[in-house]
Amino acid sequence: MTFVGRRGAHVWLVLRGAVVVVLTLGLAGFRVREARRRWLWSAVRADGLPLEYEGDASSGLAEWLRAVALLAGFGGVLALALALVTHQRQVIATEHHVLARRGDGFAAGRGQDVQR
Repeated sequence: MTFVGRRGAHVWLVLRGAVVVVLTLGLAGFRVREARRRWLWSAVRADGLPLEYEGDASSGLAEWLRAVALLAGFGGVLALALALVTHQRQVIATEHHVLARRGDGFAAGRGQDVQR
């Protein structure tokens, strides 16, 4: 295995890709990465023959969408759990406040008589 690529060509490819990613607000990132992978694979020779990269940007996009869906699912479960815990604490605090304001001589939530 040998590497026959020129460093200057790779640097130019990376800089051009960075400009494209910035101008498209990251939407072209998959295509830029695929172009870089193609260049790197074609610059490697095995027994004198260049390697071929057969991936495409749509597979990278599909993987990214799956990851976003998975993270959104975890985020939704976490948000639901936090909302339930917060709501439960608010209910307990409200009940404590209502019982304390009743003034019937019963300490809120402790089952003890209050000395008057």
